[in-house]
Amino acid sequence: MFLCVSFLVEVFRVIKQRAAQLLLSREKTMNTLKLNPSLSLPQLYFCPGEQIPCPPQVIYLCTRGVVLVTTCHAGGEEGVLGLMTPGLPFGVPLSGAQPYIATALTQTCLHKINFADLNRSPQLAHQFLPHLLERLRLNEEFFAVTNQRRVQERFVALLILLAKRAGRRTEQGIALDIRLTHQQIASAINATRVTVTRLMGRCRELGLVLDHPRHMLICNLEKLESYLEEA
Repeated sequence: MFLCVSFLVEVFRVIKQRAAQLLLSREKTMNTLKLNPSLSLPQLYFCPGEQIPCPPQVIYLCTRGVVLVTTCHAGGEEGVLGLMTPGLPFGVPLSGAQPYIATALTQTCLHKINFADLNRSPQLAHQFLPHLLERLRLNEEFFAVTNQRRVQERFVALLILLAKRAGRRTEQGIALDIRLTHQQIASAINATRVTVTRLMGRCRELGLVLDHPRHMLICNLEKLESYLEEA
């Protein structure tokens, strides 16, 4: 009886020790993944205005720059699907839109991921998951913009979203180093180009935005947010 109890105690001790070792090994692996994300993935570079090829089995992860993703509707009009900023993935496997067109708006660096590799590599899938979750958050933010009732509300909400997602803080305000046409903005918020031009002019008159040769400047984000609340 004593021998049996001693044996069970020893077995329990070994199991507990082994479990602790496995947990420590898993934590080290997770820390390594966190500290060294995507190191082995190929990097691609694109210039402003350059179209990014989008094969059906390739996902890109934006690490620098801004990418405009669009489609083309049956009537020939351009439809804006989203703006991809650092940390966000995009590509045909993540979308049902056809055609799927990606264009670099600034100097852009991307990691290239083959979709099949995500299925084969749990390590790569583990690294990719936080970026996919962030993309889902962006989708919800974009839906919140387009679900605003009035065009004026959608326009201002889009400017706020761009400032928070793609803006760069300066002494004068938040600079947007991307140049979206009035037609592209209109497509994103389901409005006409004429309406967007009028709203942009009104924001300039109120001192909310300024145009510079290379970027748009949002002078006061808090004032812009209050303008949305009053709209």
